[in-house]
Amino acid sequence: METIRTIHYLLADSLVAPGLAGQIRDDSVSVSGTTYAPLEGRERLSRLLMQLIEKANRIEDPFEQSFFLLGHNKRTARLACVIPLIKHDYLQATIVFYELNEVAPLADLYWLPYTDPSAARWWPTLSARWFHRRKAKPLLKRI
Repeated sequence: METIRTIHYLLADSLVAPGLAGQIRDDSVSVSGTTYAPLEGRERLSRLLMQLIEKANRIEDPFEQSFFLLGHNKRTARLACVIPLIKHDYLQATIVFYELNEVAPLADLYWLPYTDPSAARWWPTLSARWFHRRKAKPLLKRI
């Protein structure tokens, strides 16, 4: 839970009232222009966040785990969903997505394992070739 809260802190620090970034909110919020009403209550939200994390941890496939995390809480989820990919050595696709604003490698990373079960084995090689063609190697050296 601390990793998710840290991600939220880093993303929301200047967007929410001082002291609230990285904290589980207790107040109700609304999304202007919509009828959507987010869940409320610190205890309830803490319990649901723990359930989300526990469920994600039970998913063994890094692509499915990533996709599962992507479907929650916008900004925080977009960063949390790359954690399983990075843990399983798919860092290159996420770097290209975030640093070069190129969605193709990350889209392939999600799509290929479902269309070709052997893709998980050869994706790192394909990814390396993609990097070489795009001359993105200097980017990797900086990290």
